Amino acid sequence: MLAREDHPAIEGHEVLIVRLAAFFGPRGAAAEDPRHAAPRDRDAAAELRLVVLRMEHRALIKRGLDALFGRHPGEDIGAHAKRIGAKEDGRAFTESAVAGVADKADVLPGYPALTLGTMLMPAEQTIATLHQAIALGYRAFDAAPIYGNEHAVGEALRTAPIPREELFVTTKLWNSSHRYDDALAAFDRTVGRLGLETVDLYLIHWPVPTRGHYVEAWKALVRLKEEGRVRAIGVSNFLPEHLDRIIDATGVVPAANQIEINPAHQQAALRAANQARGIVSQAWSPFGNGGSLADPALAALAARLGCTPGQAVLRWHLQSGVHPVVKASSPAHLAENLAASSAPLDAADLDAMTVLDRGASCFGLDPHTFEAPAGYEDYCP
Repeated sequence: MLAREDHPAIEGHEVLIVRLAAFFGPRGAAAEDPRHAAPRDRDAAAELRLVVLRMEHRALIKRGLDALFGRHPGEDIGAHAKRIGAKEDGRAFTESAVAGVADKADVLPGYPALTLGTMLMPAEQTIATLHQAIALGYRAFDAAPIYGNEHAVGEALRTAPIPREELFVTTKLWNSSHRYDDALAAFDRTVGRLGLETVDLYLIHWPVPTRGHYVEAWKALVRLKEEGRVRAIGVSNFLPEHLDRIIDATGVVPAANQIEINPAHQQAALRAANQARGIVSQAWSPFGNGGSLADPALAALAARLGCTPGQAVLRWHLQSGVHPVVKASSPAHLAENLAASSAPLDAADLDAMTVLDRGASCFGLDPHTFEAPAGYEDYCP
């Protein structure tokens, strides 16, 4: 079998394509023993890339994934995950992350605490990357219309070799559709792109208080939840005053508030406000802009724990009751994230993380004023 380390420079769908070329040949014919096949030439891989991205047959995707990760014929995905040392699913991260959440919260039962984000993930790589992640043990995935890959996220979930009910997808309502009817119509377009009947967690992406329609948007999400079209609803980048307005207007508490949380911008007050209202804090950009990972104090902490700086940061999130939304594409980084729970932090370690806080966004985004990125002012997905 072709080992991952044989091609360290190839990531994402390129790995999948090369190996599928090895296993099925230029015309898709299976080798006599595909686990011991040698790769064909790159022309065949390039040709097969177009085929794979258009695959409509679940069985062929499954065969390729089995070969990609050395899964033995007839071996179920849970047994395979245990054999290669991966998590069977992402629920192992939930025990500390949900501690202290009030019963009144509309929390989605069983939602894994570790989610794989897809922001900046090219649509043409999304299917293969998510299939890699699923094989390793990820079960929750975060998307948004503005990321431009909802269709690929949906296809990845539909063609995954495990049941849909074992997978969780989050997506979001964009800022241009906060009026009630616009929000309902935007959700219809989102599920059309995803190709899924239901969404597990649907968030308002930003409050955009300068336009003043986020309460209407929340009422629309409440209706979608009541109709059974979403399993849970929440918000993103909301401040306490925004949370109180939507709760007071509807009596419905968001399941989650996805906000920027990382060692350089820890947002302890906002996290406390979420917890006081029974809201789970999710962290987008859980590593910040990368500067924190290079901090000597974090490097020393990671060395003492025998883990990577990234794993130390993820463990800090989880022990702080935060659900991180991570980004990764290579099998090595995907697996590294899942192994974070094996590096627990003690009280002194948590104190060492606290001193890394700079108290400012790593990206300069302010929920009081943010409306849209430059060039996306009229974007209406």
